[in-house]
Amino acid sequence: MHEAIAKRGTLTRGELKGLTFERVSPDDLMYGCGFLQQDRLEDSQRYIDLHYQYLESGTPEEKVQKVYTKLKDYLERTAVTSQQLSRELAGLDKFWPQMQETLRRQAGLTEIFLDYGCESRFVYPYIARGANAMTLAIAYGMAYDIAGDFRWVPLTDMACFHIIWEAICVGIRRRGAVEVDKALAIDARMSEPWDLALLGGGVLAPWRLQKGVPFEKLAKQCRIHAVDMDQRCVDWLPLVFGKEYVQKIDAKHAIIPKYNIAYSVASIAEFCMASENQQRYMAAHMMGVLSYCNKDQKQALLGGASRTIRDKGYILADLQLQTTQSKRNSVAFWLNDSLNQEPDFDTAYRIMCEMGDKLDLVCTVADYGNELEEPSTATFCLTKRNVIVAVA
Repeated sequence: MHEAIAKRGTLTRGELKGLTFERVSPDDLMYGCGFLQQDRLEDSQRYIDLHYQYLESGTPEEKVQKVYTKLKDYLERTAVTSQQLSRELAGLDKFWPQMQETLRRQAGLTEIFLDYGCESRFVYPYIARGANAMTLAIAYGMAYDIAGDFRWVPLTDMACFHIIWEAICVGIRRRGAVEVDKALAIDARMSEPWDLALLGGGVLAPWRLQKGVPFEKLAKQCRIHAVDMDQRCVDWLPLVFGKEYVQKIDAKHAIIPKYNIAYSVASIAEFCMASENQQRYMAAHMMGVLSYCNKDQKQALLGGASRTIRDKGYILADLQLQTTQSKRNSVAFWLNDSLNQEPDFDTAYRIMCEMGDKLDLVCTVADYGNELEEPSTATFCLTKRNVIVAVA
């Protein structure tokens, strides 16, 4: 059944019952299999317009309360056991005071719930828990459900439409595939142990949840050191990798011996300044980081990363692009303007080249574009000037 999913475009929603993303890549479901692409750009603009329409007056209260009623009804209709329903209703009520206030400010989000979000066990906790490293895992099909369990999303849940078609989710998977492929290409050429730095590694979702990654092969000689500023990541790692594989050393350090990973809670700047990290790494990946920084911060972080790589090493970094979906996410989902998205690919490429020139780095395009009308991210590879580097 799993092998057929990528090849058939005629599977119905009913045929997907009982399946999850555990063994099926979201990319395999992009065309057909009961997940026809909706006009996402039009949908996004409608929610953006609603947000601004009610920005001053607030969302009509009857719509806010209808979200609670509709979601509760869905849970009561579809829960398999009374124990499951009890846990799910407790999750609904746990976040409702906070969500109620959020919905009153975000008419677009309220409409998303009324349109389809109330037919899901994953959309509600995705919003309620806020934007953090754990939310990236949903791009690969893992997320918290309303009962508080972190698990694979069933293919019958409405959250699948976001997972499969959301430009940001597609972009996360694409950039994740690029960084894993780069590491595997380096590893194939190396005849001795080598070091890889993941700067702003989050919960390492692309490395663990991406299908077909030969992690055990890479771990034979590649030593991965991941850092992130969010201290919660140390406690979240067992959810992604399995608690039997993660050894927590203290609040800021953990190791995953099976995959040769050392994890530290630290700022990227501090990590790059440490004497033991100077010219130590064959590769420094800084994915999903620079778009949260202003111009000077971007330059400083890129400069720090350049000090950690060896002469024939490389830096992998991305910049996020403005899309209708990202605008919807900012005003409807998160009310978060911290992302500094570039207006188009040409601007992103120019900015990355200019920063590279100041550091004597050569910038090349590693990946841009996807199956969607509005690609959400551009990934770049930077190497030291006048050094011949074979980077796949």
